[in-house]
Formats: sequence, C-alpha cells, structure tokens
Amino acid sequence: MQIWFNYCLFGLKKPTDKGKAYSSSFDSMAMAINDYMVARSGVYAVIQLGNSTFYSDKTRTRKNIIEASTQIVTPYPIPIPIDLSSKEVYMSLGLPNYDSDISDYEGMLRFYDPKSNEVATVKISKDELYPILEFVDNSPTDILVKRPEPLKPVTRKEDLRKSKVGRVESYQDAADEDGKKLGYFQIFYKTGECYFSWKNEIYLQVLYWPKGKMIKNDQNKSVETYPIVIHDTVKSEIF
Repeated sequence: MQIWFNYCLFGLKKPTDKGKAYSSSFDSMAMAINDYMVARSGVYAVIQLGNSTFYSDKTRTRKNIIEASTQIVTPYPIPIPIDLSSKEVYMSLGLPNYDSDISDYEGMLRFYDPKSNEVATVKISKDELYPILEFVDNSPTDILVKRPEPLKPVTRKEDLRKSKVGRVESYQDAADEDGKKLGYFQIFYKTGECYFSWKNEIYLQVLYWPKGKMIKNDQNKSVETYPIVIHDTVKSEIF
C-alpha cells in the first residue's frame, strides 16, 4: 500500500518499485482505483522464468545457433549443452474469492523480440482443469514456443520430464504445508519456452472477474461487470 500511495498525486510521486506515478487524467485515475483494488484484494499475476531444454530447441534463435555451431543446415535440431538464455515461461496467479462456477479470468502473454521486431502473443482463458493457451492470429510461433496441448498441471516431481515441464505446477485452492486453505485460487502453469537474450521482454496481463462477467442489477437485468486488471513485465537486461 505504501508503494501505491507514493504513486498517487497526493503521495511522494517517487515510486520505489517498477512503474510510473499516476498522472492527473481520467484514465490514470481509473488505473489508480484498479491498482488500489488489486492491493486490497491480494490478487496477483507474476511471470516466473526457469531453465529448460524440453522444447526450446524449436525456437528460431536456438535453431540458428545450432546450425552456425555445426555448419550444417538441417531441419532437425542437433542437441547442444544447456544454454542460460533458454528459458521456461510460467505464469503465477493468485485469485481471491474465486468460485469455479461463476468467477472468470482471461489474459495474454506477450513476448517481444527486438532483433526481428516481432511480437508473439498467447491468449489465456479459463478452463475447468487448466488454462487454455492459444496463439493470437499472425503471431510467430518460433520466437516463443507455446506449451504443447493438451498437458495437465504436474503434481508429482517424477512426472516432470514426461509432461515437459520443469517445476511442479498447480491449478487448485492454495493451501499451506498443513493443508489449510489460504483463501485464494492458485494457478502456476507453464506457458512455453523461449530464447531470452539481450533486450527481450515478456509482458503478462490478466483480467479477473470474481463474480463473473455478468451480474443481475436491482431491476433483474444482466449487466457487465468491470474486471480487476493485473500485469507484470520481465526484461532480460535486468538479469
């Protein structure tokens, strides 16, 4: 909350975290209200990266590196030692007051490659068992390799390699070590892999409707509800 106060017009306007202070405009005021709701509710959306070679050899940059290192041009990747720039991309969501019957969420994961000046965008939408991932039209599919479908969340470490993920995943009510529920729905899910080199950027935005996209008003008419908007950005130059 202190960070949020610093962002506001009546605050210090010297943000200690990433981001910019709110300006004196209607859109910025709406953003401030949304961010206040995010801070109060405890909802979060975070990008997490991990090292992997499960299918990162299908990325364009890695294919080029393989071909250059072997001097052989081939459609079939030649195995090479793990590379620090090959990354798994996970989304980590915390959705308080989540009801699987009425709550809804959707979002997008956007990967920017400055070398080719291309953007790959993956649409995220709700499903009963795990998120649905779909490339947006005309997105290049070889700068961010989307997770193969269908793959359910992994709950046992011995299934990691078979399921082509590198960390145990979750799509369930969050609980502590003693099994006590923490009051929010937790999603930790691998979206894909990429070659994350200098000046690359990954952006995640999630829209969350705790009471659903439509509700009944006082006149018993269906009206649209406003979502809580959360987002996160990771840039390679900070690593």
